[in-house]
Amino acid sequence: MLRRAVGGYKRGSFSQLWLHRRCIHTNVIDTLRARHFVQAVTSEAITKRVETPIAVYCGVDPTASSLHLGNMVTLMGLLHFSLAGHQAIPLVGNATGSIGDPSGRNTERIALDHKELAKNVAGIEAQLIRFFDRGTQYALSRIPNLDPSSLKPVRVLHNADWYTGLGVLDFLGAVGRHARVGTMMARDSVKSRLQSVHGISFTEFSYQLLQAYDFWHLYHFHKCHVQIGGSDQWGNITAGTDLIHRMHGPQSDKSEAFGLTIPLLTTASGEKFGKSAGNAIWLDETRTSPFDIYQFFVKTADADVERFLKMFTLLPLPRIAQIIDEHARAPHSFIAQKLLATEVTELIHGPQGVQQALCATQVLFGNRQTLEEHKFTSDDFDAAFGCDQRMVKVASASVVGKSVADIAVLLGSCKSKSEATRLAKGGGLYWNGSVVVDSKWVPSVEKGDFVGDGTVGVTFAPGTRVPLQVNRVFSEHVPLPYAYYDLPFVCTPHEIHRPWLNIGEVLRGDRIASSDYELTMGRNTTCQVLCTKTLSRAANEEAGRLIAQDYMAEWLVDKLPSATVYLRPLDKQRSKTYDPGFRIGDYDASLKRAYLNNHVTLHILYETHGTGRRIVGFEAYPRSIKNSSGKCPDLDSPTLEPLLVGTNEETLVTYSYSVRWIEDSTVHWAHRWDRYLRTTAQVHWYAIFNSFIIILLLSGVVAVILMRMLNRDLAIFARDVNEEELRDDIEETSGWKLLHGDVFRAPEYGGLLAPLLGTTVQVMYTAIATVVLGTLGILSPSYRGGLLTTGIVMFMLMGSASGYYSGHLYRTWGGKNWFKNALMTAILVPLLLVAIEMVLNAFLWYRSSSAAMPFSTLVLLFVLWTFIELPLTMLGAWFGFRRQPYSEPMRTNAIPRPVPPQPKYLGWPISILLAGSLPFSVIFIEMFYVLKSIWQDAFYYEYGFTVIIGVILAVTVCETTVIMVWLLLNSGHHKWWWRSFAYGASSSIYFFLYSLVFYYTRLRAGMPDTNGLVPALTFVLHSLLFTIVYALCTGSMGFFAAYFFIRRIYSMVKLS
Repeated sequence: MLRRAVGGYKRGSFSQLWLHRRCIHTNVIDTLRARHFVQAVTSEAITKRVETPIAVYCGVDPTASSLHLGNMVTLMGLLHFSLAGHQAIPLVGNATGSIGDPSGRNTERIALDHKELAKNVAGIEAQLIRFFDRGTQYALSRIPNLDPSSLKPVRVLHNADWYTGLGVLDFLGAVGRHARVGTMMARDSVKSRLQSVHGISFTEFSYQLLQAYDFWHLYHFHKCHVQIGGSDQWGNITAGTDLIHRMHGPQSDKSEAFGLTIPLLTTASGEKFGKSAGNAIWLDETRTSPFDIYQFFVKTADADVERFLKMFTLLPLPRIAQIIDEHARAPHSFIAQKLLATEVTELIHGPQGVQQALCATQVLFGNRQTLEEHKFTSDDFDAAFGCDQRMVKVASASVVGKSVADIAVLLGSCKSKSEATRLAKGGGLYWNGSVVVDSKWVPSVEKGDFVGDGTVGVTFAPGTRVPLQVNRVFSEHVPLPYAYYDLPFVCTPHEIHRPWLNIGEVLRGDRIASSDYELTMGRNTTCQVLCTKTLSRAANEEAGRLIAQDYMAEWLVDKLPSATVYLRPLDKQRSKTYDPGFRIGDYDASLKRAYLNNHVTLHILYETHGTGRRIVGFEAYPRSIKNSSGKCPDLDSPTLEPLLVGTNEETLVTYSYSVRWIEDSTVHWAHRWDRYLRTTAQVHWYAIFNSFIIILLLSGVVAVILMRMLNRDLAIFARDVNEEELRDDIEETSGWKLLHGDVFRAPEYGGLLAPLLGTTVQVMYTAIATVVLGTLGILSPSYRGGLLTTGIVMFMLMGSASGYYSGHLYRTWGGKNWFKNALMTAILVPLLLVAIEMVLNAFLWYRSSSAAMPFSTLVLLFVLWTFIELPLTMLGAWFGFRRQPYSEPMRTNAIPRPVPPQPKYLGWPISILLAGSLPFSVIFIEMFYVLKSIWQDAFYYEYGFTVIIGVILAVTVCETTVIMVWLLLNSGHHKWWWRSFAYGASSSIYFFLYSLVFYYTRLRAGMPDTNGLVPALTFVLHSLLFTIVYALCTGSMGFFAAYFFIRRIYSMVKLS
């Protein structure tokens, strides 16, 4: 963080907040007087009237899209009424706002167009709801014995609701006859404008009549007896009480209407705060950040701090007096100001706003030590400054390796490098809280210094449509997903819109489409009918079959999948975890009955972000209700029956849904996937420890071979003897030394081995690149299909590596036709994989599963192979073939040495099984989570553990292959090329067998109707594909490890 040196304040520790019993006077008017809220009242009888619950209102004209601190004073008064058990009514003046209140102004307000007015109304309404929600939560956190059930919900109204349809003649007949022009002209707001140069228009002159009618309407229809407002509203408020008295009669009991004005917010010097004064402090965090609000109140003058503590907080008056007394004894510590800033920031922006303000304060005014003590994360920085217009965001590449002066100019902190140099010499340039002395200094910038992963959250304004998309149904027990709209028993829209899907989404069976579910941000829906559908006999039976197989539906809102909610049983806080999807029905195994879920309650969790909201959770609570009426059922009725399906009869079904929007401040948008991702770190570390022990044992065996046996054999060649004696010693020995003339003989079928090894390098590089990208956070769960898409793209791009290694090995083994070799490299393995996939695809097409690749996807893959992989493979093969072949340390004899009989443990079956056992023991725990993510639709994200396990696996495979090849050579077997690849890939046998065990013990366990050919074939063939990829990776590791080992030991042998 780069900043200029700015003036600040001395810092001290915060006083501990005192949780107290409510020290509020019995009468809310007495409370308001004690807290300096009362400027004037229309009648002292108000004190008696508020002893019983009544309705109270204050109005806000939408002249801007946000409330400001001046409005908050009036709203705090309304909040006190609400906490005292009265009905609070904030009124949005979307009708009067189009005219403008002349009070406190010298000129007429500029008229707002309808679009801007609607935008302001939406922003004001959202802020009013948020203010009273947070105000209530703030009061409950400060007042332990406050009963939330005694509080009445705040009702936000719009005065346009009663002006729409009201004609001018009707208004004049009902209201105008009771208005007195002389009284209206005697108002201070009118007299001051009449004496001004600009005068007053009839439009503004009539404003007091409109506000008076507002009061009468609320009094008559909503039993509202009190209007509160700023002191500049006295004339408008009294106009309302006069109208009510005239329309109902001054002696009538119905004319109990009162007005109360609150002093305008000013400092001790008389300075006014507000939009018209030009120094407004906005409640919208995009216009005034939590940091700025915190700093505004921290800088409060001593003469104002006590009054502000009484007006802007709910701290009891004795506590405020105690704070002021402590502040008077140590004014340099700013105890009162800090407490005031913390309380107000929490009231406006919640606890997370306080955290953001403290983070920003420490970043801008603290030093490196204080930053490290607070342990702020990059997410904290992003939250603290993300909505601040003064924050400058630049690409990480433009900062790395640059001097502080360059960065200062880039960010706009300085106009030129010379200015940055002068600023640094004067001690006014800071980097992460430390003074920068030399402007040419290049800071060390790491990945953790950057904020975010490039993913931008979507913000929805209140009242806007939030699309819900349907995707597919899947089962953790049957590997056959289906497109949601392919089901014969669901509601299908008349018009379906399908977004573009990446190739990874298509391959995993996604079929995302629009729906008729209507979700409006912030608007709860008790119940809404989606459709009424007649299920045929076949559809009825199909629904029962899928429910019995535990199929789940996946819907999407803002890329979040619908989730089934679980509470962690051992967590005292009962925190939630999510499983993607929700069941399409419930199955009673004892009675063998299936019940279709035809009603779903959706809980959409969101966090407030500026004037909008970000979705952080999507919970689905399905329910089976026997309903064919075409209407919403009584969801609270205890007599509702479940809807039975799976019978051979037609059934009429009514589908319905409910929507509830819930603000969840405990989850930030950047961490909304955490509930889907279950942490199993302890198990992974156990697997790593187990693997580490295996590596130690293997390394010990390899060390014995290299340090004892090999050194002993090489000692013969290290003696200073003549060539004849050396040859005699060699002829008397046995083992690997006798194979020096045959060990580098070109392998049988080298024209096949070279393309195979080239492709294995391609697959290995693809796996490494994909895992690295996942570890860097690029393959986040929000990037649907990202893992498969990235893998395919990387495989295509790595074609150059496969061609290069294949061409080089092919020439080393005496090959002549590089083009044939390159073509085989590009075709061999892809053709095998495609052949297996096409066989499987035929069965998936037959079952109409969404896992079947569409013909267009097959064409796309062919185009990618033709125009990307094939040319890159050819290019790599050409460069590899042009390179000089490997220079082997030994000459090859003209006549091959016969291979002696081999021990049984070095035979093909036994040696392969022995070689594969140790590498598999390294990965079998991690393999469980990989298989679970593939087949049970869990999100695999622990790439860090994958990297560690992958490194351990590579070391284990290499050491195991070296040992097996060493034993093979010592037995006189010089044909090691294919053996080394087979030894490296041998653990794939266990990989495949473990996959079958997983299928029969985890997927099929206890599930009916899962013994069909297609489900089993789908699993087996997909497992075979994964096994081939794994075998290619580990086989290449083993081959090149053995090749390096053999070249190394024979290069140490002295033979002419």
